[in-house]
Amino acid sequence: GAKCLGLDTQVGDLRPGLQADLTVVALSGVHQIPSYDAVASLIFTSSGHDVVATIVAGKEVYRDGKVATVDEERLRKRVEEIKAKLL
Repeated sequence: GAKCLGLDTQVGDLRPGLQADLTVVALSGVHQIPSYDAVASLIFTSSGHDVVATIVAGKEVYRDGKVATVDEERLRKRVEEIKAKLL
């Protein structure tokens, strides 16, 4: 895909210097047992709840339920401020 688009010098492979987006999925849930085939388990039994980490352009943006790019405390405070104005 990347080569057809002329982007193979930027994306499309896992090697130093290229951008990479990765999603790490746990395959250890009870709903994924028995797992004879990791690819089949990923496709047929996994969901967003099984995502452990997400890396975009080489930067970790999500891990273990926390979004690294969002200040949760600041967001919570802002939501409370807006809620107070609405109520």
